[in-house]
Amino acid sequence: MLGEGSDFGRLRNATDAKVKQAFIATCFDVMTDGAAVSPVVTPTDIESLTTMDFFDSVAILCVKEKAEFKEGGMGDHWVAIVGRDDDAGVYLVACSYTNHSYGLKERQDGKTGRFYNTTIKVGGITRATSYPENISVIQLVPRA
Repeated sequence: MLGEGSDFGRLRNATDAKVKQAFIATCFDVMTDGAAVSPVVTPTDIESLTTMDFFDSVAILCVKEKAEFKEGGMGDHWVAIVGRDDDAGVYLVACSYTNHSYGLKERQDGKTGRFYNTTIKVGGITRATSYPENISVIQLVPRA
């Protein structure tokens, strides 16, 4: 038996990840409705972030309270990685909580032109500091 009423049985990480990925895809679909681009949302893993080309895509992931950002800490929270500075060994992160708690300190990535407001070391995204099943790559492609 799968459960009763709105209880669909035991919560599984795989199910939770699928629901969150579908939610993210739906949000981006709504935000780009009527635009010349459409979103492509695909799951990825921690290792792929280290070589990901951020020129045409970003990553959205959920971090845990243990994650250590340059601009202070936060609890479990969704953030966008908008670039990577390979020389400094950090991801460039856009985070609404950072602005709310630590002030507006936006900087612009010289490679992609995207704005970010904090960073996290590339080695700072681990299974202990993130929910690895909840990492998605967002790419905007020309609408057919």
